[in-house]
Amino acid sequence: MNFLSIESVTDNPSIALYIDDLCVSSRFMNSNSSELASEIKGIILDNKIDINTLDYIAITIGPGSYTGVRVGLSLAQGLAYSLNIPLLPIHTMDILYSLASQDNHINKLVGFPAYKDKVLHFTITQIKHDKKYNLKLSNIQDLEGEAIYGVGLDKYKDVVDYKKIDFSAESIGEYSIVNYKLLCCDDIGNIAPIYLDEFLVS
Repeated sequence: MNFLSIESVTDNPSIALYIDDLCVSSRFMNSNSSELASEIKGIILDNKIDINTLDYIAITIGPGSYTGVRVGLSLAQGLAYSLNIPLLPIHTMDILYSLASQDNHINKLVGFPAYKDKVLHFTITQIKHDKKYNLKLSNIQDLEGEAIYGVGLDKYKDVVDYKKIDFSAESIGEYSIVNYKLLCCDDIGNIAPIYLDEFLVS
């Protein structure tokens, strides 16, 4: 299938264009999710693709950057509405679970930045296809010395043993191909963003 993949939950959003389930082009933005619309237009034009031939749009729905989640999902919903195609909403922690468990090693600590010096994380205790995990919110200092697989934790390299995961629009796209039937949603108006404040406690 032909589709767009949009990753907008991190500080470096990206998009990828897939033709016949193969990634033909991808782009990264420095830090501004407001560039998404122009970059999508650019990737379509540069690859001489008729946007009406897209079959769906894969989009990260959070948790993550508040602005990125909001802008990315709104843009994806607008495009999907105009093209009359489905969306594939992808939870940040689900894709991190999938990427971190590819080598079938258990007891991996997987993390994602929350706010200030807090990290949203879970541990892969066994490899399951249903992606059940127990999310926790911890101060990075409480995880000192731990090996953490994840994304966006570069500034904590002196505190934890950070193992960066390749989290991008391309990896989102590959995930959407495998999980298309499970994720495909035609009722795109009811897809809601998942914000970090849902996990925060006072």
